[in-house]
Amino acid sequence: MINPEYELLGSGESDSTEVGRIVPIYEAIGGVTSRMMRRIIYAALENLGGTLLDPLPGELLARHKFPSRSEAIQFVHFPPQTESVEALNSFRSQAHQRLIFEEFFFYQLSVAMRKRTAQQQPGIAFRVREPAIREAIKRVLPFKPTEAQKRALGEIATDLERPVPMNRLLQGDVGSGKTIVALEAATIVIENGCQVALMAPTEILARQHLHKFRSYLEASFPGLTVELLVSSQGSAERRRVRTSAASGHCRGRCSAAS
Repeated sequence: MINPEYELLGSGESDSTEVGRIVPIYEAIGGVTSRMMRRIIYAALENLGGTLLDPLPGELLARHKFPSRSEAIQFVHFPPQTESVEALNSFRSQAHQRLIFEEFFFYQLSVAMRKRTAQQQPGIAFRVREPAIREAIKRVLPFKPTEAQKRALGEIATDLERPVPMNRLLQGDVGSGKTIVALEAATIVIENGCQVALMAPTEILARQHLHKFRSYLEASFPGLTVELLVSSQGSAERRRVRTSAASGHCRGRCSAAS
């Protein structure tokens, strides 16, 4: 026998973590093996008992026929021997579904609370339906927008009219024209006399946006300045761009997160 595993059992009722049950497999953490982790978690759950508070309302638990949090945690770590191992490994048991639901429930709740807090903050109600603004949008576009782009811009424009901060996600495939929609929205803001900051996840993308926004905006708006602010720039250049933005001279800004 190579590296055998064994467990001493007493004559009384067995509380084995290895024998006569479905055994959980944990990833080793440093010198803590999966077997050691089983015993640690087993002891923790035994000491915890049924005292764990349940954050989900009883109405939700009853509606979805979910077990309590204490029962769910006990089940996913040390399920009864009669359970299907396949269902456990695919997280289809009611205990797994309850814990998954809880995670998404509180994520959605936090998003809703942040959105509600943001909507209570004062914002700028932009003018979007004046003929001059419509003409400015047409002037900066190199081509006629698609119906989907028009629909997306219409929803964004409706939000910009409200005196609260906008909270919106624009989603689309690569090449679907998300940047064009952002350019149109930026045009509305610029026509209202405000500045625009476009943030990009990489410096390469920031420079691409800089070239595109300069070619579209600076040609259509005499005196408009589009600047680039990235971490690779020297301190003097970054200071110049920040000063330009703070003074209002820079009315369009492309930046990469650093």
